[in-house]
Amino acid sequence: MNPNVRPESMERITTPALAEKFIEEQVALIKQQVGDKKVLLALSGGVDS
Repeated sequence: MNPNVRPESMERITTPALAEKFIEEQVALIKQQVGDKKVLLALSGGVDS
């Protein structure tokens, strides 16, 4: 994936309300996939972090 191109699912995020809706949808999808299992998440803020 080209790092300079937003994923198609993010193209519709143009306001804070749409960002919140996107986050809620993604969290629901993750919960559906993970179920009651534990998840290890490593997150970086990018090149400068």
